[in-house]
Amino acid sequence: MRNRCMFEKMATGIALAAAVMAGVMVMPGSGHGLVIEAYAADTSNQNSQNISGGGTKSKDEVDKTDETSSKKGDTEAGTENGEGIYDFKDNKTTGTITITKKWDDGLTNAEREIPDMYLSTEKPSKSTKGYTITFHGNGLKFADGTDENMVIYNSSGQIVEGSYKEAVGTGVAWYANKECTQKIEISDDGVPQAELTGDLDLWAKEMTFEIKRYNYGVKNNNEFNAAIPDSVTEVIFTDEAKPKTKETIDVDADGDGGVVAWLDDNAGTVMKVSTQIPGTKVQGAKNSRCMFYNRKKLQKIDFKMLDTQNVTEMGSMFYNCSGLKSLDLTLLDTSKVTSMYQMFYYCSGLTSLDLTPLNTQNVMNMSWMFSGCSGLTSLDLSPLDTQNVTDMGYMFNECYRLTSLDLTPLDTQNVTDMCSMFDGCSGLTSLDLSPLDTQNVTNMSSMFYRCRSLDNLDLSPLDTQKVTNMNFMFFRCDDLTRLDLTPLNTRKVTTMQWMFDDCSALTSLTTGTAFKFVGTDYRLDGTWQNTAGETFNGNDGTANFPSNVADTYTKISS
Repeated sequence: MRNRCMFEKMATGIALAAAVMAGVMVMPGSGHGLVIEAYAADTSNQNSQNISGGGTKSKDEVDKTDETSSKKGDTEAGTENGEGIYDFKDNKTTGTITITKKWDDGLTNAEREIPDMYLSTEKPSKSTKGYTITFHGNGLKFADGTDENMVIYNSSGQIVEGSYKEAVGTGVAWYANKECTQKIEISDDGVPQAELTGDLDLWAKEMTFEIKRYNYGVKNNNEFNAAIPDSVTEVIFTDEAKPKTKETIDVDADGDGGVVAWLDDNAGTVMKVSTQIPGTKVQGAKNSRCMFYNRKKLQKIDFKMLDTQNVTEMGSMFYNCSGLKSLDLTLLDTSKVTSMYQMFYYCSGLTSLDLTPLNTQNVMNMSWMFSGCSGLTSLDLSPLDTQNVTDMGYMFNECYRLTSLDLTPLDTQNVTDMCSMFDGCSGLTSLDLSPLDTQNVTNMSSMFYRCRSLDNLDLSPLDTQKVTNMNFMFFRCDDLTRLDLTPLNTRKVTTMQWMFDDCSALTSLTTGTAFKFVGTDYRLDGTWQNTAGETFNGNDGTANFPSNVADTYTKISS
């Protein structure tokens, strides 16, 4: 059995004695360090014998004692692999260090191999006083302008030399690797919350404060959403510190602990999300799609300490949050958002919605934006900048309590899809289409589907020269008694399936030379007569109205 012990060289005048049971004799070693002869004692019979091989090596690896030369190779091998090395980090500056080997193998000295003892005056670490931790700024600076700080700790983690400094930055954390993936917790007074076994290098990294993002396939398709307990009725974004007694809910995007969440009440209904740094806001994920998707129990969301300036995706953000009675959007920065697809989809509990805070200058998709907002009785669109919007399909779908809707603020010059735009707006009694620029629209299918209270609809503002789909366009417009189709150019239309189906009150239809009937399933049910007294059939599958003819048709029978 071989033991090797390494010692720091003490300052001049310090006495070092090593005694192995019977004793160790310290001898001068030709100016190259200490030459030590140690004696091992058999604890069972008190026999002792000389342990040969004591000595030190100089930096050129030359053994300074003759009696250890034959063991040089073995000693070097043991030193390299670290076996049996003892580092004394007790910060002794005076006195005697005693080394004792107690045999526990039941053998006598005669039966036991004589061990080697290797003592070195080489420094086992950067400092003889303890473990040196080097704090690297890693691109950050300390308050004094330096980018490195060395602190010496003893084995208990107490500072014995130097002082702990915080790197200048927001929420700086320390990591045991330069890639900053192995986090080491440091207490407020600079003590590492880990056992010290050697010198250590730590690298600084500013915390990030972004919450988790959209991820299709996880619960509700958003990792932040998935972390919200089902009991929660209120979410508050804050900067307050998490109580130590509260369990952490993991909502942090990169795992550095910059953002934490917890349930703030015993009932588990209030969830707080915080950076725990006064004045520092939680950062919304760039892709915040489905952030509160399908959270029907939510009644309140406080955005005071949520920063959304880098968010580009807010699609389905409040999808089916039917429990919300109000929603204050004042603090949402939407200047970079490009999609508001289904943003308020089926927020049926909202009775009003102030859109004034929304900056929509970069939004391209507003399809389904207010779909299912059946509690709204009015909606002011004037705050919306829609100059870059291309999709308004289903935008007001199922807003059946709206009795009027002013479209004047809408810039629709780039819109290509108006499919089901007013589908299910059964409360509208009139609808002025003159603000709409439809020159680039290709899809008008179901555009006025189930607008049951409209008794008149002026189509003259509509430019349909690029439209290819008019399926179900006026389906179930129950109160329409007459319809002038003269403004409609259907040259590119390829399908009109059930275009007029269930327009039960419709008795007068006017066409122009640009209007071409497509197919035989457009469902002008019954028998119709033109101004010349000719009759035509509009029944499904057998309809035979003439195309590109300027005429007026009157329904004479069902």
